[in-house]
Amino acid sequence: MKKISIALGLCGILPFIASATENLPRIPFAESSRLPESNQLVVVPWYYYTVFRKLWIGSTKTSIEVLPKEDFELNDGMIRVDYGLNKDFALDATFGYTSAATRVLDPQRQPQTTQGLMDTQLGVRYRIFDERGAKRCYEPTLTARLGTIITGTYDAKFPIAPGDGASGIEASVMMTKTFEPSGLGVYGEFGYRLRDHRVPHTIFGTGGLSETIKMNWAIDSLTIYAGYRALADLSGPDLTGTRVSGTPSDYFNIRHSPTAKEIYQMGELGLAMTDGKGRRYFFSGGHPFDGRNTGKVNNFIIGLQWPLDLN
Repeated sequence: MKKISIALGLCGILPFIASATENLPRIPFAESSRLPESNQLVVVPWYYYTVFRKLWIGSTKTSIEVLPKEDFELNDGMIRVDYGLNKDFALDATFGYTSAATRVLDPQRQPQTTQGLMDTQLGVRYRIFDERGAKRCYEPTLTARLGTIITGTYDAKFPIAPGDGASGIEASVMMTKTFEPSGLGVYGEFGYRLRDHRVPHTIFGTGGLSETIKMNWAIDSLTIYAGYRALADLSGPDLTGTRVSGTPSDYFNIRHSPTAKEIYQMGELGLAMTDGKGRRYFFSGGHPFDGRNTGKVNNFIIGLQWPLDLN
């Protein structure tokens, strides 16, 4: 009981002191705490879209629009593969392609882009507790993950690049719990990330509530999520930037650095549907209410988890 209380406290409380944005998307709502079955492969094609017209330079929120509705856009198309080694261990790999584009950072207002392979994420997960078949009604699903990050091929010197151009390692703990028969649930994650090239160490986390409704139809269940996501670099300088008079129009000159101290706190909402064959369709959206050296983004995720039994 004491171990469970400490774990729930870490997942539920520590995210609220975490607060930074990096292009390392994660399956939302701590669903990675749920492992594939033994010798089962789960393929997850998913898409992550980010757009913003304002950013925080230091703690000052600034518009980067030159003309109305001009913005900065980031597109990530990814495949994640999970494999269950046994009932307690699983491997995961996330790889994909990214592109970033904007006009507002160029004096001629010509499209500026960079694209390439995303930072690849590899990990091994160990399930500490499994709420299915638990002897105590309050036991959650609790999973620890150790992962590595391999830098992608995009231009890391691009203003507000789609990644920090650094490899590294990370460790995290994830928790989910659904209370039957009400369907009310909680979820949480807390992690720590180390990377090279002087990129700051980072803490990250998420926490929130869910409600699962049994449908017993073409859609077996429907889950609604509402929560909080945050990330915080632990060191680094602030960004600097100014609006410059240019020809044919003004533009915004931002001096971006992957060593900048990025911070955000974001609210997130989502929806997931599971069909009778165990396929899970998930959607989420997020928007920050506070930040530092990061875009005031709108984030959208759509994906499909497709289990394949290899037995």
